[in-house]
Amino acid sequence: MKSTVYFTKDISPEGLIKIYEAMNWTPKGKVAVKISTGEIFNPNSLDAKLIYPLVKKVKGKLVENNTAYEGVRIVTPTHLAIATKHGYTFHAGGVDFLDKYGAIKNLSIGYAAPHGKARIHSGSKTDEVIDLD
Repeated sequence: MKSTVYFTKDISPEGLIKIYEAMNWTPKGKVAVKISTGEIFNPNSLDAKLIYPLVKKVKGKLVENNTAYEGVRIVTPTHLAIATKHGYTFHAGGVDFLDKYGAIKNLSIGYAAPHGKARIHSGSKTDEVIDLD
């Protein structure tokens, strides 16, 4: 099945909403908008002010998971500090850390074999692992 790709050069809240509206689809029920809050010293993290109007339009809530690799985003307190530094707790209405009380996602990804990781990240569409070495 072919996927439809939407593209805009308008990197603004209005441009994101235009792409959303072009899909001609409205989510139902509770809406989670999965984001990455970005690494602590990365100046290119997603601007919370850019995405918040879209989150508000879909009546959504930003959600994030702690990382499965070492670093400050591996636990909720320091990950929340980064989210705050990048404006998500002020400009974007806050972030729910889905695994703040447990390590289910981290364990499931961390202990999965490479082919299992491919299946998890592809929604079970492939288990192909491409080794570039």
